[in-house]
Amino acid sequence: MEEFIRKQYPGFSFTEADIEQIRTFGEIINLSKGSYLVKEGKINSCFYIVMEGVLRAWWNSEEKEPTLWFAIAGEPLFSTWGYVENRPSRLNIVASSSCRLLAFRREDIRTMITSSPVLCLWIQHLVELLLLITDEFLIDLSRPTAKERYLSFSNKMPQILQEVPLKEIAGYLGMTPQSLSRIRSEIVSRRNPTK
Repeated sequence: MEEFIRKQYPGFSFTEADIEQIRTFGEIINLSKGSYLVKEGKINSCFYIVMEGVLRAWWNSEEKEPTLWFAIAGEPLFSTWGYVENRPSRLNIVASSSCRLLAFRREDIRTMITSSPVLCLWIQHLVELLLLITDEFLIDLSRPTAKERYLSFSNKMPQILQEVPLKEIAGYLGMTPQSLSRIRSEIVSRRNPTK
């Protein structure tokens, strides 16, 4: 855990006491592919940091599972409803691959931010990162063509293309898996034209 924290967030001068707090309050959770972290309709007030793997948020829709976002290593995530207001979640968060997470209870986050200026700045950084990621997703998904959405996504999160089923990526990009396959084939053929 300490190695991950120091490597992933090198701009923070964590003291040994800070690391001890993270060790004390943080719990490492391993999820297998397809396991739920958060279930729609259930309360989950924990704050998570992805250490390994990919998670996907989706909500129940008529015969579909629209993907809202993905989270990868180094990124924070939580059920906004559960963490902020202790209400049931309106979305599901599921492991798209085998995952390892660092989990903190909401009350432990509050203890950490009042006990150390470095931990307070670190948590603030994680929340700001989450806001930035959300805005990036919104802008990228507003691109007018499916090809532009795919190219933007593949440039920012190439590791997801290897770890996540095509239908989940297609759902996130607002297209069918067949359309996504067509776009990917077209891009590959343009990059590697036959002579």
